[in-house]
Amino acid sequence: MKKQHYVMTMIIAFLCMIMNSCTDESLAPERTSSIGNDALRDTRDVSVQPLATANVRGTFAGGPLYKSGYAANITELRNSGLTTVIIWTIHIDASGNLNLNAEFPICSSGTYTGNSTYPNFPASVALLKTAPTSIDRIEICVLGYNATGSFASIKSLIASQGTGTTSILYRNFNALKQAIPQITAVNFDDEATYDNASSKAFALMLGDLGYQVTMCPYTNSSYWNTLVSQINTTRPGLVDRIYLQCYAGGASNNPCSWNVGGVPIYPGLWGGTTHMSASQVQSKLATWNSCLSGGWIWLYDDIIGSMASYNTAIVNGVGGGTVPGAAANPSPANNATGVSTTATLSWTAGSNATSHDVYFGTTSSPALIGNQTGASYTPGTLAANTVYYWRINEKNTSGTTTGPLWTFTTGAVASGTDITNLSGTVSAQYTDSPAGEDIAKLIDNSTGTKYLTFHSSGWVQFRPATGAAVVKYTITSANDSPERDPKNWTLQGSNNGTSWTTLNTQTNQTFASRFLTKTYTFSNTTSYTYYRLNVSAVGSGTIMQMAEWELWKN
Repeated sequence: MKKQHYVMTMIIAFLCMIMNSCTDESLAPERTSSIGNDALRDTRDVSVQPLATANVRGTFAGGPLYKSGYAANITELRNSGLTTVIIWTIHIDASGNLNLNAEFPICSSGTYTGNSTYPNFPASVALLKTAPTSIDRIEICVLGYNATGSFASIKSLIASQGTGTTSILYRNFNALKQAIPQITAVNFDDEATYDNASSKAFALMLGDLGYQVTMCPYTNSSYWNTLVSQINTTRPGLVDRIYLQCYAGGASNNPCSWNVGGVPIYPGLWGGTTHMSASQVQSKLATWNSCLSGGWIWLYDDIIGSMASYNTAIVNGVGGGTVPGAAANPSPANNATGVSTTATLSWTAGSNATSHDVYFGTTSSPALIGNQTGASYTPGTLAANTVYYWRINEKNTSGTTTGPLWTFTTGAVASGTDITNLSGTVSAQYTDSPAGEDIAKLIDNSTGTKYLTFHSSGWVQFRPATGAAVVKYTITSANDSPERDPKNWTLQGSNNGTSWTTLNTQTNQTFASRFLTKTYTFSNTTSYTYYRLNVSAVGSGTIMQMAEWELWKN
C-alpha cells in the first residue's frame, strides 16, 4: 500500500522469483489506460444498512488465502480472534478486467473466471466465515498505486460507459458478488488518481450491488474527507469504515487527528519480524486508545502463524479489555483412545473467560452445541469405537478465542450384562469420602462423578441381589490427579462375605488419560453373591479414586 511499499515489494518479488521461493502475491502494475471525462451523476436510491463497527480487528491478506498452504492459513485466521479479513488486492485494467495481485484473473466480461487459476478460492473465502470462527466480515481491496493504476482505469471506464448495469465495472463486480457472496465490502486504496467524481460514482455503483465501501488512506486527508462526506450524503452509511495506514508512508499519521466524513477510523500497523512485534503494536495503539474501537494489521503474509497474538495486541492496545485465553487441558486427553461411552468432557477455562461455546460431533467441523458457564459438558451415551471431535471457544465481552480442535476415540462396549446396573448394594472399606464423592458414585454410570477415599489402599464391594458368574470388569479413571488411580489390585468373589476366591490380579496398571475405561477379562463359571475389588496400591500419594466400576456376566 503506498508507493514506498510497492517499490520494496517489487524488488523482493523479483528476488523471490529468481529463487523460486516467493510466497507473497505479485504486485505488478496494471496496464496503462486512457483517461476520459469524469462521470458525475447518480440517480439511484438504494438503502444500504451500515454494518457494526465496534471491536473491529482486521488484517489484509493476499496470496496465503489461495496459494499452497492456504488451508492452514484459513484455519489460523478463523481461530485468530480477528473479526475482519480484507483480501489484498484487486487490480483493474483498462478493459475493466479484475485481477487479484496481477497473478490471478478473477472476473472478465461479466463472468467470474477465477476457477481456472485457483478453484479453491471461493470455498476458502466462505470457510473464513463458517463457524467455528471469529471472522464476521470479509472485504476485498482495490489498489491504485500510480497514475495508470486501478483508479485511473475506473475513471476512464466510467467516463466512457458509466456505472449502469451494462457497464463492465458493474458486470464484473456483480459476477464477483455472485461467485463469492461472503465478500461484503470493497476497500478503496487509491494512492495516485484521487478523482472525486469517478470514485463517488464507483462507490454508489458498489452500493447498488449490495456492497459496503471502506477507505484505506495514508495521505491527502482533505480529499478523503470530501469524498466520504459526499458519498454518505448521497447514500447514508455506505462508507462505514476508514482503515488508516499508520506505517511506512503513513507512519506519522495519528488516527485521533484525522476526520474522514465522521466515519470510524481504525489505524493499521505493519506486523512481522522486520517491522513491529505484537507487543510493539499493542504499545503503539495504546497511545491512541482514547479515540479507538479497533485496529488492523498489515500484512498477514508477513506474520503467518502469529495472527492470534496480534489480535490480542489490538484488543489490549485499544483498551477494549482483554480477550479470553484459550481453553486447555482437555479431558479426555487429545487423541485419547478407549474412552468410556459415558464420558464427561471437561477442560481448563481460558483466562478471563466468562462463558464457553461448546462444539461437539463426529466430524472435524463439530457442530455448536451451545454456550454455557461451566467448564464441563456431558454429551450422553456415546457410540462405541467412534472418533469424536470437540472444541471450546472461550468468550467474554472483549471477544472470542477459538480453541484448538481435540479428538478422542471411544472403546468397545463390553458384551453381556453389567450387574451393577441390576439391583444390589455397593459398599466400601472406608467411609471418609468428601460430599458428592461417596461410594454410590462408583456405579452411577457417569464418568463425570467419582468415588474418593483418603487412603492409598482399600476395598470396594458390590453385592448383587442375585448371584452371577462375572467374567470381566472395567475400571474408569477419574477426572484429575492420575497419581490417585489404582495401580495394584485383586478382584475376588464370595458367597458369604467372609471366604474369598481371587478371580483376577493386576499389578503396575496405569491409565494413560482421564476418563479412560480399561477392561479386564478372566475365566470364571462360578456364581458369586459378593464381588470385591481390593486395591493394595495407587500410583502415589495417600488418596485413591475411581470414576466407574462395572462387573459383567455373559
